[in-house]
Amino acid sequence: MIAFNLNPFNLSGDARPERVWGLFVSGNYFDVLGVRPAAGRGFLPEEDRTTGTHPVTVISYGLWLRRYGADPKLVGKTVQLNDRSFTIVGIAPRDFDGTYVGLAADVYLPLMMQPQMTPGDNSLTGRNNQWLDVMGDSSPALRASMPAPVCKPSFINRLKPTEKVTTVSV
Repeated sequence: MIAFNLNPFNLSGDARPERVWGLFVSGNYFDVLGVRPAAGRGFLPEEDRTTGTHPVTVISYGLWLRRYGADPKLVGKTVQLNDRSFTIVGIAPRDFDGTYVGLAADVYLPLMMQPQMTPGDNSLTGRNNQWLDVMGDSSPALRASMPAPVCKPSFINRLKPTEKVTTVSV
């Protein structure tokens, strides 16, 4: 299972500031999706374990071409996102635009960088927040090996008395 959330960011670090779309993603995002970077690497497990400790990013192939002229030495260099320094650790493959249909992400950041990127927003720790999208494998083999869901999605609590849910899979 992966988690992700779309956010706009200010990309700077050279003469041309630019507004870009980015995704906060779980550390296993690229691995679970089977996405292999065109250059560099995806995220390491430790880069998504503690809040604010690993300012790293994977950038899109499109951003790499349009802004950096496909610089083969870009991995390892630093960019500024929302006035914070991030080390580019990878470049996504040409045919990968992220997990939102119709909107291509330019940068990918570990979920644990969310509090540093959006000061004052407690999305990562707030108990009533509903800010992450999740995606998982629904293959029959995987479902058969998993225990029955133990949590109840919060939207069920908001149903009107005349509405009902017949099946909810988590």
